[in-house]
Amino acid sequence: MSRYKNPDLNNRLQPPAPKSFRVPAWMGEDGRKLWKQLSPILIKQGVITVLDKTAFEMLCSSYGILKRIENDLAGADPLVSDGRGGQKKNPLFTIHKQQVDQFSALAKDFGLTPVSRGRISVNPDLVEDDLMTFLETNHKVVKLK
Repeated sequence: MSRYKNPDLNNRLQPPAPKSFRVPAWMGEDGRKLWKQLSPILIKQGVITVLDKTAFEMLCSSYGILKRIENDLAGADPLVSDGRGGQKKNPLFTIHKQQVDQFSALAKDFGLTPVSRGRISVNPDLVEDDLMTFLETNHKVVKLK
């Protein structure tokens, strides 16, 4: 089965999909949750291979960091003291944006956005229902001030 619909992107020697990936011991709670929810789906769909473990670790870790930052931002003021009597943009908002950008880029690599999902082909006997259930039940939108 080819991974990409565009034949120019296919690697004829595509590495095998693992049976499962063990969550790294160093990963935080939110990253571990994402790992446990997504890895079986992506493995079953043939999206993730044994060579993708490090990138998948980065995706899950990035998600965990993003969740921690979002918790810190809850109720945070967009402006903070600059130490000289003035105000400046709260650095947490900049860190949040950087983390959103990093997570979004990694999510696209694994077909976790509508557009990127259209760029990869997956096993047709898939668990699309499992992916949709995950997407519908596990993403809470945080509105920033």
